[in-house]
Amino acid sequence: MKKNMFDRRPECCYIELQPFLTKDKKWTGQVEVNILTSQNNPLSAEDRNELIHLCQLTASTVALMEIDFDLADRLEEFVNEHDDYAPKCDKKGVDIKQGEGNIVHLSFKTDTKGNA
Repeated sequence: MKKNMFDRRPECCYIELQPFLTKDKKWTGQVEVNILTSQNNPLSAEDRNELIHLCQLTASTVALMEIDFDLADRLEEFVNEHDDYAPKCDKKGVDIKQGEGNIVHLSFKTDTKGNA
């Protein structure tokens, strides 16, 4: 039986990155960013709103990186310098492509960002 993530920690807010997939289930590089919380969140309305606002600030960095490439580079440096924030995986740089509306295109395919 699958458990709802909110059954585990109803006081939490979650930032969901929903990947856009092709018909053959490959990631297009686009994501939709969603903020989720439980209807049974036990926090007061004020505390819940403050936590959701923190999620909004955090989640908005995805869209802001599309505009501010220096931010993306600074975040990449931060993650690389603080291994405790990064999962142990292949550390390829991220390339922010132009997006539409609240959709951001990300590319992890090259080290030169198309400038080789």
